[in-house]
Amino acid sequence: MEVREARERVRCAIQNAGFNFPSSQLITIHLAPDNLPKDSGRFDLPIAIGILAASGQIDSSTLKEYAFVGELSLSSDLRSVHGALAMVLGAQKAGHQHK
Repeated sequence: MEVREARERVRCAIQNAGFNFPSSQLITIHLAPDNLPKDSGRFDLPIAIGILAASGQIDSSTLKEYAFVGELSLSSDLRSVHGALAMVLGAQKAGHQHK
């Protein structure tokens, strides 16, 4: 049920950020692997970024330069998450630079 609710959370956040949610298009998001938990809103930020890139509202060619860490709120604010430092260190190790 939580994953189904993600659509409404992401739609709300995208619209509150001033973007358009492409409601006239079918959106399919594959969350793999299936053995990892998909509870809470931990996938809302990457889902929103993917939708914005796929719909041409943000430049997808620049996304590879960034690592995104945070929880997306309904108002489109980014909230901190537990383990953010470890994620940033992992991103740096993978070649991402802090900006």
